[in-house]
Amino acid sequence: MPADAKDGDEYTVYVEACGEDENGVKECAIDDSETIKIEREKHEVQISSAVISPSEIRCYDSFDVVIGLKNIGKKDEDVQLTISSAELEISESQTFELEAHDEDDYKTTISKAFAAPSDLAVGVYTINVRAEYSDEEETETLQLTKTKCQEAAVAEEAEETITVVDASTIPSLEEEKVRFTDSLTYVILLIILTILILGLVILSLVIIKK
Repeated sequence: MPADAKDGDEYTVYVEACGEDENGVKECAIDDSETIKIEREKHEVQISSAVISPSEIRCYDSFDVVIGLKNIGKKDEDVQLTISSAELEISESQTFELEAHDEDDYKTTISKAFAAPSDLAVGVYTINVRAEYSDEEETETLQLTKTKCQEAAVAEEAEETITVVDASTIPSLEEEKVRFTDSLTYVILLIILTILILGLVILSLVIIKK
């Protein structure tokens, strides 16, 4: 039935049967028809939509819960809408009036903003939505996903990339000295120094003789 059908509207429903005969020829015939009269309940409120935006958060992000409601009954209703989650530490209630279905204000949209607790762990959390009216209620369950905070993830990655150097693999000063004295550079410098010393000695002897 159309969602906007009014109380007392009538619709004719036709029942059609189709089949194939022994030669494979398809035939259809209207077997019967029935007139249906719309009779709306006196009290009936529906949660027409329920959305979390965004449905996935990081760190201490905020999020919105958007609820659409409509009264498809014949009577005006005082509706109490409650949005709650013990794990997320939220509980919000609001009361408002919805007119009967054939009136202008028979539907509404409620939006509530919330912030995730600062110590909320990674995981999936349930949010309960309840609309109470005339000793009746409609409920809906939503889910919010908390993922790893980007700042924490970067810190963990940085920690994982730190290289630990084994001190025993670092050569000591004594080992460096031994390596230098065994090198070709050390031998060449020693020869040059010896030649300079011999030159100075010879120069001193020449000066003394003069």
